[in-house]
Amino acid sequence: MFIDCQALAESEIERLKTVVSKLEEKPILYIVQIGNDYASNVYIRNKLKVAERIGIDARHMTFSEDIHFDELLWEIADMEYGVESGAVMVQLPVPKRLEGIEHYVSPSRDVDGLHLENLGKLFIGDKSGHVPCTAKGIMKIFEPYELEGKRAVVVGRSDIVGKPIAHLLLDRDCTVTVCHSKTKGLQNITREADIVICAMGNPNFFTKEYFKEGAIVVDVGINRNPETGKICGDVNPEVAEIANLTPVPKGVGLLTVVSLMENVIQSRK
Repeated sequence: MFIDCQALAESEIERLKTVVSKLEEKPILYIVQIGNDYASNVYIRNKLKVAERIGIDARHMTFSEDIHFDELLWEIADMEYGVESGAVMVQLPVPKRLEGIEHYVSPSRDVDGLHLENLGKLFIGDKSGHVPCTAKGIMKIFEPYELEGKRAVVVGRSDIVGKPIAHLLLDRDCTVTVCHSKTKGLQNITREADIVICAMGNPNFFTKEYFKEGAIVVDVGINRNPETGKICGDVNPEVAEIANLTPVPKGVGLLTVVSLMENVIQSRK
């Protein structure tokens, strides 16, 4: 069975619309883009559409790939604390010489949750910081479930998804195993899990043999199928025959955008 992430995202959008409608001023979100990456343009258009629906004033700020690191920092600082201050997110990827710029966004304005202070708060269980959006979005899927004592496997150890979601699942009293590309006997580990988060970045890698019947499988992968050229996840869609699977597309990505907007609203406090 496929999990209806679209319905969940729509419900969250309606809830956030109500929250914003009660605010005296619209929250402002600056989306910073360096260069003109095609995939980034698609992601940004989606964010702008959702922001408009919710009532958030989202502004697409584009900069040349030639911009100097320090100059970009000044531009970001003006967005954070200038006349029309707001939340800031840096659309990744950025040119190699600008890598890490996202860590310089002030913690209170860092709605991607990537500043070291926000990550540190997450890892020690302090709920006052912004949580990385994909991990936060995944946890919305589990809100109706009793997770205490469940066995969860996270395949992927990135600072953006793998590590944050592992900590959030621990916070819900799951027993968590983190796996990665060097893990031996991966199939044996995932087959024992009640919950599997797949964030490996390998198209259609996971087949039915990797999961037990009735498991909840969250597919975070966004890949291009080398045979068809279409977007696909890390998990073969056939897995939905035996498990509860999030689809790709129209899956976790929708909840990631909704969680970003929720962080924008929270950044006003």
